[in-house]
Amino acid sequence: MAEAGGPLGLLRGGLRDIGKTGYDALSDEALLGLIFTEGDRLPMEFVREAISRGERLVPVLAVAALDPHNYERVDAGWCSAIHACFILGAIGGAKAAEALLKAFDLSEETDDDWLVDEWASMFGRLGPVILEPLKERASEDMADCYWRHRAMSGMAAVTLAHPERTEEVFSFIAGIAADTDENPNARIWAGDILLDFRLKEHEHLLLSLAELPGDSVYDADGVREALSKKDPALRWYKRDWLKFYTAEEVAGRLKSSASGRLSEDDAWEQAMEHLEEEMEGLGPLSWDEAEKMLGSLLPLAKKAEEAMCFEAEDPSREDSLRRYSVAMELYEAISRDRSKFRLFDAYLDDLLGWLVSLPIELASQGLVDEAARLGSAWSELKEPENFLSDLAVILAEAARETEAREQIRKNLKRFPEEIWVRIKAGDAFRALKDYPCAEAEYRKGLGLAEDSEDRSAVLERFIPVLRENDKSAEADGLEAEEDRCKDEERRRAEEARARWTTVVRQGPKIGRNDPCPCGSGKKHKKCCLGKESPPRPTTPAGA
Repeated sequence: MAEAGGPLGLLRGGLRDIGKTGYDALSDEALLGLIFTEGDRLPMEFVREAISRGERLVPVLAVAALDPHNYERVDAGWCSAIHACFILGAIGGAKAAEALLKAFDLSEETDDDWLVDEWASMFGRLGPVILEPLKERASEDMADCYWRHRAMSGMAAVTLAHPERTEEVFSFIAGIAADTDENPNARIWAGDILLDFRLKEHEHLLLSLAELPGDSVYDADGVREALSKKDPALRWYKRDWLKFYTAEEVAGRLKSSASGRLSEDDAWEQAMEHLEEEMEGLGPLSWDEAEKMLGSLLPLAKKAEEAMCFEAEDPSREDSLRRYSVAMELYEAISRDRSKFRLFDAYLDDLLGWLVSLPIELASQGLVDEAARLGSAWSELKEPENFLSDLAVILAEAARETEAREQIRKNLKRFPEEIWVRIKAGDAFRALKDYPCAEAEYRKGLGLAEDSEDRSAVLERFIPVLRENDKSAEADGLEAEEDRCKDEERRRAEEARARWTTVVRQGPKIGRNDPCPCGSGKKHKKCCLGKESPPRPTTPAGA
């Protein structure tokens, strides 16, 4: 590949000259040459123009996506393979699918973190054409389990736009999860997909997987809790990979890269965050283990335990101040060494839940300054979207309008896609009696809702605001639509329960490597495995 920018050539001047003509004025060669010269700075206008040119760009994009050198570059073309894959995924079609499958294999070999999280949604966009190749990859019993999981996730994502393939896809995935000859981790990750889609008919299978040795991603209580929810957890399968090109994402990456060498304080903070993640990855601690490891911090842990166990229905102002004092002591201890949070959390049981609720308690006692200090401090360590969105509501309810509006502005800028930040922004505007802004945030929250719980949380606020502002017709329409959705959910649940029947295996189990009984001459795993529904447990779920 030539130093001047590879086989695609270079557009002299790069992005600096684009504003004079526009991307639509560039030749195909000049347009795609930018992926080798502009790093990760290309904007949405570029990618839209590339997508609009359609399949004629696929051969050149495929070359960029399938050159191993592009996954290891350290020059301005370090992002070229990522751009090529993202554009191919958006263009779609059989030729793009063929290239992306090879790029999928290549990105796995090179461990490209930028692509890992996006494969499922990109494969889902490609549709049924991708199912058989992904099935082959998911069936490779000697392959890396995470790679197989991503292949199965892509298959599952296809069903979102092609529900007619649902039975085929999930029968295959359930077949891997149920196969006792399989790698336990592969079975667990297959079960994770069944759990994401809330397939309650596989409850007994999922509960059995929770007991397997290996890198389990759930436990029995987690399975039951997840299956009790009405809507699936599909964010992983519906990611918008083109968000990479939004102005906010580009600006964030530019700011990060321009920061240069970290200050000593920032470097230490990052090191502590990394250590905290490593500590959390070690698995849960028992209460006794946490007590032994707390050492000199044990008296503070006991003081916090006493504060958390205080259950007065109407705590006094003094009680709340004592809780505040303990929470700030915990903050000081943990901010010096973030790995200590894991120890306190294991000893105290739901420490974070208590801390998140404490600013609201303080504000109810008129201790708004204390609530603000606590929320701001803890937002530096954990769940800033929760602490800071509550802080906006607290300030608004205290009639501190200037501070509240500034906090809302910062929250929305920092967490634009977090539904509860939008909901709490609406709550804060409503407390300020700014109904147009409250209505706008609730509308945006409704657009971000991914399940019935989120939707209900928005509507229980949004509908009263509409009624208060003489928009009863719209409120009635939303209320009627919500009732229809709930009726449909109940109907589906009843149908699902009616299908839970006892099934007994007929004949001996066919091994993955045995000849397929259909007579094709292929091994069972390469032919009909997964096309038939796996045996269900002999006891119906819920019995």
